[in-house]
Amino acid sequence: MQRRVIVLLIALFASVSWARAQQIEYGVRFDSVHMLIGDHQNLTFMVRSDIPLSLKFPVLEGEIGGMEIVSGPVSDSVKEDNKYIYSQVYKVTAFDTGIYVIPPQSILIAQEGYDNAMTTDSIMIAVNTLVIDNEKGIVDIEAPLPNPVTFREALPYIIIILIGLAFISGATYIIIRLLNGKPIMPVRKMVPVPPYDVAVRAIQQLDESGLWQAGNEKRFYSELTDILREYLDGELDLACMESTTPQIIRYLSYSDKVDERSREFISDMLQCADLVKFAKMMPLQDENRNYLKGTMTVIDKIHANFVIPAEGDQNPTQEESEHNVDKESKEVENV
Repeated sequence: MQRRVIVLLIALFASVSWARAQQIEYGVRFDSVHMLIGDHQNLTFMVRSDIPLSLKFPVLEGEIGGMEIVSGPVSDSVKEDNKYIYSQVYKVTAFDTGIYVIPPQSILIAQEGYDNAMTTDSIMIAVNTLVIDNEKGIVDIEAPLPNPVTFREALPYIIIILIGLAFISGATYIIIRLLNGKPIMPVRKMVPVPPYDVAVRAIQQLDESGLWQAGNEKRFYSELTDILREYLDGELDLACMESTTPQIIRYLSYSDKVDERSREFISDMLQCADLVKFAKMMPLQDENRNYLKGTMTVIDKIHANFVIPAEGDQNPTQEESEHNVDKESKEVENV
């Protein structure tokens, strides 16, 4: 039992001796021992230790040693070369010349095995003013050194100038357009395609598609009736797209631009198309071809009533008139 107590006391003594053998350095310093009146200096308290410590640096407010405290404290801790370095920095200034003395300050160690306080030495700093050469007399104030303008500083002004130029250009454009009686935004006029040209192009494309030759009679008659309905809508201003076959024939009976033979052909073609689309009737190949050509003939005949004859052709001879009538009658009869 006594042996254990002796070993325990030896171990405790060794640990305390080791802790006190750790080296701790501390002090206070200025950046320089001289400064100009009104300049700022860093007053730094510093502790360097072999082991990490818990420290309480002095708390300064207002002034110290006759010098005014501008800001602080700023604390920091780093480890360099296996040393723990702790610092606390105050920024101070003085507005009068002379020698200023910073009195000793206490740094507390909140850690077992050490004295509670470490007291720094007092330090001095000389505050000087500018040396005036009386022989030169009164001289002008030095102008500030030119500082080149960076792109970041000039960027806001560049943006403002560009916005101003854009606003002036836009306002000038609007004023000129209004003074000339033109709309502010140019309107692109769409030249309407005559219904006759649309119908001729559509029938040509339908003929080249070969729908009925491929067995697509339903689609063929659907497109053919749409072409005729759209042409009658555009040329005669009739609501044929939304009307049934009897309604279309009734509308045509009121128009002096469509003769009796043309109405009969249109009625036959629309009725045949209805049977194909809704009753699945299969017309002969010759019927399909005749309805396609007959539709083009009827469109040509109706369109001829809207064409203004050229000079010299306004008074055709009786013989030419009879020839044209006989030709149109034969085309419709063949259909």
